[in-house]
Amino acid sequence: GQNQGAIEAIKQRDAAAQAATGKRIARWPKVDGEMPQWREATFDDSDWDSIPTTQQWESSGYDGMDGIAWYRTTVTLSAAEAKAGITL
Repeated sequence: GQNQGAIEAIKQRDAAAQAATGKRIARWPKVDGEMPQWREATFDDSDWDSIPTTQQWESSGYDGMDGIAWYRTTVTLSAAEAKAGITL
């Protein structure tokens, strides 16, 4: 009845969201979770999306994607901090 139409609309919306997310991640290589260069300070991550770490990644458009993700950040040290050394 009426509910069937609403259910079908939700299914179509979900399928469209899954397809859009699939297109967004298709550019990433198929690997077992990491590539050694990702941990290098000189790695160019400029084409990576920015995702707030205080929210689930679904809020950044990655609907229906569960698993592990790489996050990168930069830390700027003062000259004194750099001289003293730091451990993260």
